Amino acid sequence: MTASTTATSARPVTDGGTGGAEGPVAFAAADGGGAGEAQRLLGLAVAAFDEDDLAAADGAAIGDDLVAMRSGIDRLEAQFSRRLVRFEETHGYESAGAANLISWMRWACRMGTGAAARRLHLARQLHELPETESAWRSGAISTGHAAVIGRAVDEVGADGARSAEPTLLEAAERMNPGHVWLVGQQLRHCMDREGALADANAVHARRRLNLSRNLDGAFVIDGLLDAEGALSCALPSTPSPGHCPGTNGSPRSDGRTRSSSSPGASSTAATSPHPEGNVRT
Repeated sequence: MTASTTATSARPVTDGGTGGAEGPVAFAAADGGGAGEAQRLLGLAVAAFDEDDLAAADGAAIGDDLVAMRSGIDRLEAQFSRRLVRFEETHGYESAGAANLISWMRWACRMGTGAAARRLHLARQLHELPETESAWRSGAISTGHAAVIGRAVDEVGADGARSAEPTLLEAAERMNPGHVWLVGQQLRHCMDREGALADANAVHARRRLNLSRNLDGAFVIDGLLDAEGALSCALPSTPSPGHCPGTNGSPRSDGRTRSSSSPGASSTAATSPHPEGNVRT
């Protein structure tokens, strides 16, 4: 079967894959059923990829495919975001009987609540940043870049984000999303020092480090550190063995850090068969 016949003979798949008459349409191939030309070509492209014999392909060819696919996925995400904003403006979900857009996305697009909420929030953010949305649609930046730049709308407002947009887009052309985020944080410290300080203090106040021992005798560590605290613990150049700067724990002679959650915590941890500690950093 050729890619063309595979795509044109496909039928809409309903929720659950049962093929029944009820449920949302997850994908519609172009078989004369009203799908647009773009959807028809998309179906053909996916079918063509599906028919590739990967066992006979070399690594370089597969790498080229992966790069092309990722670029195409990012551009499709941009188009999804663009349409999502308009769909919300027109209350298109109401015709399907959905109470709200998130509910419709869960049902029609088969997305989790969290994923649907994140996509909608990103679509709203990028609607305020037309240059970023245009770069995303053209493939000049990735979905990760778009998400990082979009955060500026929440952090400094739409006007502030638009003023920072050229700098962030320039960074996105030569940096990965994580580094673009760092650039964004630097810009925020220049544009909104009070807000940046308030957020940093809020994260600092939530810091914690929990150490417990399970029934197998293994120790379980769980916690939340801000960027400064995490780096202090991770870097090899800590001031003293077993001690993370900024924590209340004191180093023991064996290099481990004692718990300081209560006066008797360290002695209990040393003598109890199931020591537990709660370190507030």
